[in-house]
Amino acid sequence: MKKPVLSSKGQLYIPTRIRKKYRIKPRMKLVLKEADNAIIIQPLNEKFFESFMGILRSDGELKEEMKKYKQEEKKLEDGKLNSLKKKNTK
Repeated sequence: MKKPVLSSKGQLYIPTRIRKKYRIKPRMKLVLKEADNAIIIQPLNEKFFESFMGILRSDGELKEEMKKYKQEEKKLEDGKLNSLKKKNTK
């Protein structure tokens, strides 16, 4: 197992074997995460974004909340329009 060393410029060499395994290419964006006295380096690739799939699923409550919110916003906007119309007719 190779032990990468941080350069004086703060650069870290990732061994070829690991770059190939995780398909890390030059100029690819990476995420650094801290976890229990460790640093995790993860490439921003398709698998990274797939890990978020389904995270916002709910049992329909969110949809109902959004519907209520939109209805309230519409009432407020209608009220503003009505008050403007009244001012203009005076």
